[in-house]
Amino acid sequence: MRAAIYNRCSTDMESQRLALETQVAESREIVAAMGWELVMQYVEAESATTKNRPLYQKMLEDISGHRFDVLVIKSIDRINRNVRDFYF
Repeated sequence: MRAAIYNRCSTDMESQRLALETQVAESREIVAAMGWELVMQYVEAESATTKNRPLYQKMLEDISGHRFDVLVIKSIDRINRNVRDFYF
């Protein structure tokens, strides 16, 4: 199974960077525990209230291009603050 991870924090503040590093480590642990191959990694410090995040856009392109089979995220709000927007 080809896996990708998406990790995001809202700001570039030191405390948020540490939280982001923790998210990345936890996501990688999940991928390894499941025996999946990590093929893509998207890590950014951007607000989820905008869709103009470069790595978010790249992730959507890669989803459409079937570049991976499963996406590992900490929680749905890491992708988008508005679940309805994400769905569509």
